[in-house]
Amino acid sequence: MGTSDAVNTGTFTITSNTLTGNLRGVYVSAGALATAASVVIHFNDLSGNSTAGVENDSSVTTVNAIDNWWGSASGPKTPQI
Repeated sequence: MGTSDAVNTGTFTITSNTLTGNLRGVYVSAGALATAASVVIHFNDLSGNSTAGVENDSSVTTVNAIDNWWGSASGPKTPQI
């Protein structure tokens, strides 16, 4: 998403996409976004990803990932290995 944490602030929105058949549907890496940044993920199909539909490795970025399809009516689950 960029080269400097100082630039990557604000809200990043991912809405109404099909993000399936990958290792991860959405991945927020540590250090990618500034402390004030947030990621909003709504109304997406995040099913069928082998590791996670959404993975947040950042300790300073909040991720709101409600109202998505995870491949199950009961919501997201940890993949079985």
